[in-house]
Amino acid sequence: MLENKCTQLKNAKVSDRYKMVRFFEKRKLFRKLKQASKCHGSDSSETQEIRDKINYIVYYPLGEKYISLLPKEPYSDKTVINKQNELIKSIADKVKSGELEDASHNTWCEDRNVNLF
Repeated sequence: MLENKCTQLKNAKVSDRYKMVRFFEKRKLFRKLKQASKCHGSDSSETQEIRDKINYIVYYPLGEKYISLLPKEPYSDKTVINKQNELIKSIADKVKSGELEDASHNTWCEDRNVNLF
């Protein structure tokens, strides 16, 4: 029980540290999704890639250090890039299988009354 409480506190602390970064990245990606859906349609590969990135932000493990999708300088460390790509792929697979809900359809849009399509 004590270990469980300690892990919850650690997860909350790490999550709070990256809360604003995740918030702003999500807003930027929703803007990109809106632009891409107007230009390419809602079923294009570009919009699907943006949707996968939004799901990555929403479903990123809370206890781990967040790896930004839109860093100021591109990552040069191969392990960071590989870990990020693996997480994006695994979360996308879980969304496609129905294990996780697609957050790109309802997370920000319903709160802001924004019509993407």
